[in-house]
Amino acid sequence: PLTVVCYVMAYYGLYKRKLIYIFMGIGFMMFGLVGAKRAPFFFFPFVATGMYYLVYVRGRKGKIFKQIFGFSVISVLILTMGIMWIQFSPLLLSDKQRRDASGLSDKFKMTFEYAKDYTTRTDPYSGAYSYGRVATTKRVLEVLSEKGIGNLMFGLGPGCYSRTILDPPSWRSKYDSDLKIRYGLTPSNYLAIEYGLFGFLIYLTMVIYFIFTCWRLYRIEADPYWKAFAAGSVGYSIIMLLFFLLYHSPIFTGDTMPVLYFYIMAAVFMRRKRVLAIKKMERKLRNA
Repeated sequence: PLTVVCYVMAYYGLYKRKLIYIFMGIGFMMFGLVGAKRAPFFFFPFVATGMYYLVYVRGRKGKIFKQIFGFSVISVLILTMGIMWIQFSPLLLSDKQRRDASGLSDKFKMTFEYAKDYTTRTDPYSGAYSYGRVATTKRVLEVLSEKGIGNLMFGLGPGCYSRTILDPPSWRSKYDSDLKIRYGLTPSNYLAIEYGLFGFLIYLTMVIYFIFTCWRLYRIEADPYWKAFAAGSVGYSIIMLLFFLLYHSPIFTGDTMPVLYFYIMAAVFMRRKRVLAIKKMERKLRNA
């Protein structure tokens, strides 16, 4: 849903103001609500505000009154979506918290408390197993550090923690007993386990490089269609960076999202190369 929001805001603001873009954005956010996704609630305010700044403040450069009005509309939209998620999403609050909450403000407060507990959770009896993403990240770093500087820098080995399609469903990594992870593996955790901090930093650098490449295309692109594509890709790449660091591992280990992301980045690179070649040719013609 967040990826679609980036592109529909970009195409609506920079290409054509079609109602279909608005309906698509709302529809995909509702899809996230029905699918009980937590990420849209926490990330949507940053995505919507960032894309508004990129598209309408920097891109269109309208009058200050229109910018303030637009920001007010975005703020109301963010608040509305937040209230809808608080009221109807089954995963933002536990059943007990919903019963104890006396109003909407209590529900907002409890939502962030529940998210904190959810991400830092360990086994309630022994603390041996990690269930939250923050707790799992700490556990991964602790185990790698205990195994020595070599494992910390280069990991425990490619594929040591990943089940392939050839492995039986009962397959378990030999490092399960060391890591004691039940839930909360992020893509960055996977890379750290198998390739160490060195592999993690390489992948992190690549994603950051993609963000700046999309931004460079956005700055030099004149065609409205491709400028909107570049703006949406900036947002998409930042989302993928956040998901890489903080979210569920299938975003990077699945069969769909990684392929789609690298395909879009390839399109960005090819388009930027073409635009630079055209500009270079125009300079030569002017100097001739």
